[in-house]
Order: sequence, then structure tokens, then C-alpha cells
Amino acid sequence: TSPLKTARFDASMLEDFDEDVRGRFVCERIAPLTKLPGVLAITSKRVYFQPAPLNDCGDGRVTLSLNDVVTITPGRHLLRDTALEINARRTLLRIAFSSTEARDACLDVLPQLSPPSLVDATRAWQRRDLDTFSYLAILNQLSGRSVHDLSQYPVYPWVLADYASRTLDLEDPSSFRDLSKPVGALNAKRLATFRERYRHMAAPPLPVEAPKDTSYETKIKEGFSGLIAQTAFGRKLVQQPSKPPPPPPVEQRDEDAPFLYGTHYSTPGYVLFFLVRVIPEFMLCLQNGKFDAPDRMFDSVQDAFDSVCNAPTDVKELVPEFYSGDGSFLKNDRNIPLGSTQSGRRLHDVTLPPWCASPADFVKRHREALESDYVSQRIHLWIDLIFGRKQRSIEDDNVFHPLTYEGIDLNSVGDPRRRAAFSLQIDEFGQTPRRLFGEAHPPRDGPLAVDVKPPPVKKPPPVVKRAPTLAPTPVKKAAPKPVMKPAPPPAPVRSPTAFLTKAPAPSLKLRPFPRASVDRRRPRLPTKPIKLALKKTARPHRDAPTDVSSAAGKIATAARDGTLRVSRLRDDGALVSVR
Repeated sequence: TSPLKTARFDASMLEDFDEDVRGRFVCERIAPLTKLPGVLAITSKRVYFQPAPLNDCGDGRVTLSLNDVVTITPGRHLLRDTALEINARRTLLRIAFSSTEARDACLDVLPQLSPPSLVDATRAWQRRDLDTFSYLAILNQLSGRSVHDLSQYPVYPWVLADYASRTLDLEDPSSFRDLSKPVGALNAKRLATFRERYRHMAAPPLPVEAPKDTSYETKIKEGFSGLIAQTAFGRKLVQQPSKPPPPPPVEQRDEDAPFLYGTHYSTPGYVLFFLVRVIPEFMLCLQNGKFDAPDRMFDSVQDAFDSVCNAPTDVKELVPEFYSGDGSFLKNDRNIPLGSTQSGRRLHDVTLPPWCASPADFVKRHREALESDYVSQRIHLWIDLIFGRKQRSIEDDNVFHPLTYEGIDLNSVGDPRRRAAFSLQIDEFGQTPRRLFGEAHPPRDGPLAVDVKPPPVKKPPPVVKRAPTLAPTPVKKAAPKPVMKPAPPPAPVRSPTAFLTKAPAPSLKLRPFPRASVDRRRPRLPTKPIKLALKKTARPHRDAPTDVSSAAGKIATAARDGTLRVSRLRDDGALVSVR
């Protein structure tokens, strides 16, 4: 059984027996290169961590007074949002839980001591109330990075490019590194190699053709004819089913996405590369009891910068010790046997640039470069690459291995060996910080940062109190009364001699027609009488039959002035006016 699941809290560890235990949580204490399973107990006065009985040797126990706690910051562990860091005045305790829900349950019991908000810190930095080093420290803290986790150690930039001159001129732009580019893009020739590899990785795989079947049966089936097709063997070949279609192409998994840089800018190995002279025991633990080859160890600041600019696999950034402290990481005060290089030179203290006099002077001058006007006007570009919107941007040549980014769910990996391999790679080969900025980071001399307003929350409609529901009473509806429609008026009886009466002039406003030549030709009339139906309008035309009336060979025409004229057709075909 896992010791993490069987851990129990020993109540005899309480300093005051009147303390009220508010919560017990099974967790792991995270220390450099160490994970210690145990139980975290929260009381009304203190915080206790007790290792599991299998690992409880007395050294891992931690007791913190709640009055000494300064900040409580949520963090990440193995790219999962399951960590918690309690920063007290003398001790820093970093805890990892099994799930986000367990971490949040522990946060509910602890006092609310959040770190400074991101917007407030950005505004203070823009107003010059906060220096650049402290501002980057807050960004590292809010992104989940900690000095107690070497896989997520605070990251700081290379700001200088001149480590060979005797004097350092902070007014000369050539003394600084281009902060708008990641370390891997500082060398154009090396970047071209990275881009070419990325194109090959992003290109779809070529289709693999199946080997051609050259068997005797296939040749006969493809080209036999004649008498062979009529035999039993030929008919059997024809009836054989065709080969199944090839399987669909395999979709690309998230962990197989293309990348520019196979290594990261911050890993446990890179952190110990710089700090081997102050914490050699961690390097021995990481390297299986021995130091790295002397020619690959940190020996010169100038050589280290040349390596990150030219080496095909070196893209590391710096640690905060380059800008804060007394520079003891640059001295071998403990006289550690680090070995000798191939040239026979024994490794001891780090070779410093000519423009500084001592390790402490180097850190001081380096800090002045970080706080200079040139860096202050351009550090927001580097923040976009590390903590902002350009964390994974191929347009900005800033794409690392996919297992260094958030979004990889280890719980969804079914194969335990594959899951263990992913966990090891995430823990030892670097993790990209949590993304803090969705938009471009504001420059220091630009407008102050604004709060990101969350989307409005839709409130539910107000509840209207209703009267109690009563039993429905059946209502009998009366049958609808039949509606009597009025009878249509009778059609007028038309007299046979109605056309003989003088009709009134039409009330329609008629358009004037152009004068036409007199047509002396006789109109062709049908032998049978024409039945014309009465219409609302009459079309005026000279000597043209209208639709007004027709009976017994009578023809009605309308004159230009609108009067009606009735004519009779004689036997000889002449028209005679009736009136």
C-alpha cells in the first residue's frame, strides 16, 4: 500500500492540547529533489506537517505559527494545479495534493493571506514604486515557481551581452541583449536550423505504399483469360474477396506536436549548473553521486553566455542569484573537488568579466544593468515571451517541447509506464510558467495597467410568490349560437331592350388618344351573335365594338367624346344608326 494513503496524523505532535484541529490533509512536502509523503494538519493556532510513518525520521516535521505566515500562494506540481506554498517569516513550506479539490479544501481552512494582485504589482512597477527585480519575483511567484522546487525555479533573463570588456557602458545599446527574442533566436544561423527541424516535424507523414503482391495467384487473377477463366480454379479466383482498405492515418497526439527547442530555459540541471558551489549535494543527487564533466560545468560567465548563443542545445536563462545576494554561488568557499578540464586547469571559482572586481561587485553591476533605462523600456517584451501571450508562438520563434506546457493530463494516460515517463520528463526537463497575461504586457512608461473585467454574471429572474394552487373546477361552456349570414341580394333582371335607353356618360377619367386616320374599311363581323359580358370599363375606340351590349345584330360603339352610339347591320352589310 502506498504510504501516502496510509498516513495518519499523530495528535501528540500538538504543542497545545487545547488547539482546535480544523482539517487533516494527505499530501506531499516538496523540497529540492525530494518528495516527502505525509499529513498536513491545520489548527486554530498552527500548521503541522508530519511525514508518513515509513519516512518519519524526525527531520521532516514542520511546525508553523499562523501569526508568522506572510502569504499563502496556490501553485502547480507536474503541470497540475494541485500545489500550495505557505511562506512564513523563517520557513517556506511547499505542499502538493492529489487533486485540485483537495488543495482548495485546504485553502478554505487556512487564513486568507493572498500575494499581491497582478494588476497592483504591474501598476507599482510602472510608477517606479517597485523595481524590476522585485516585479519579476512577484511574476514568478504568481506563476507557481518557487525556490523549493528546482523544476520550477524562478527564472530571470540574460540582460547583458558584454562580458569581455574592461568597462561596462550601460548607455551603449550594444552592451545589452535583445530582449524581444528568446535565447534560442539570438543566433540567426542556429535559428535557421531550429526552423528547418520544425518544418520537418510539422509536415504530414508521407503515405506508405503497401508492398505489391507478386504471387502466382495474383498474377493469374489480374491477367488470366481464355480457358483458364472457365475452369474451377479460375472461378474460385474471381470469387475471392478484395483486400480490405488500408487503416486510417493515426492522429497526432498532443505530446507529439512539433517544437523548435528540445530543451528548456529552466530545468533542475540548469539551476544546479549555476549553484553547484553552494548546494553540491543536490548536484550529486541528480547526477547519481558524481559531478558533471568539468568541461561542461559552470566555469566562466563569458563562456556560459557564448554557449547559450551558439550551442545547439543550450537555451537556458538565469537564476535570481545573478541579481541578488553576495555572489557566493560564484565562489568555491567549501573547496569542493570539481575536477580539472582537458587543458589541465583545476575548477575552482568562476571566472568573472573584466569590468567587475569581485563576485559581490558582479552581482551589484548586474543588478544595475537590470534596473537601467534600456532594460526598463524593453523588459515587457521578455515578459511576453515567458509569462505572456507569446509563450507558445511560432511567429516569435518561441515554441518548446509540448510536455513543458500546461494541458497535459497525466491521469488520462492509461499505460503506467508511459505515465511514469511523462512525469519524469516534466519533472526534470523543464516546465513553462503559468500564463499570466492574455494581452501584450504594458511598457513601463506606457499607460497604467487596467483590471480585466470578468464577463457579467446573468442573475436568475426574481421569484414571484404565487397563491396556492386550487383544485380546478370544471366549467361547462355553452354551445355557440349559429350565426345567420344575410342572404345575398338578388341579381338584377336585365331587360332585352335595356341597351336602347340612354346610358349616362362614364365617370371614368379617360386618357386622350391621338388622332387616327379614318378607316373606311368595313369591319369583319362574325355570322353568329357575340355574347359580351358586362364589365366595369369600356374601352373607347372609334367604330370598334365594345363590351357594353350586343343583341340581334346590334353594335354599340363609343365616340371620342364618350357618348354611346348604337348601329344596326343591314342585309347588304351597311351600318345604319339606330338613333
